[in-house]
Amino acid sequence: MGDPSSIDVDEHPKLKRFRQQIDALDVELLELLAKRLAIIKEVGAYKKLRNLPELDEQRWQKATAKRLAQAKNLDVSEELVANLFELLHSYTLKIESDIKNK
Repeated sequence: MGDPSSIDVDEHPKLKRFRQQIDALDVELLELLAKRLAIIKEVGAYKKLRNLPELDEQRWQKATAKRLAQAKNLDVSEELVANLFELLHSYTLKIESDIKNK
């Protein structure tokens, strides 16, 4: 007998289809994240050439408010979106700082 905490999706075809949809969406999310990171690197290089700061506080505040409003309109947890974008923003600042300090 297999792992009791593991579900045999062959016995649950609908669950299997849900998981396939989630897996496909995860691939799309990662592809979008890769595109976002490529743009962030370009922004970092642009800021370095023009001696601009990594953080634009006013833009960050406006973008956060906009994303939270979008989350609310889409019935997505505002807490989840706030945490996700805070993580993305922190990583963005790190990338831009690394580029500036090269």
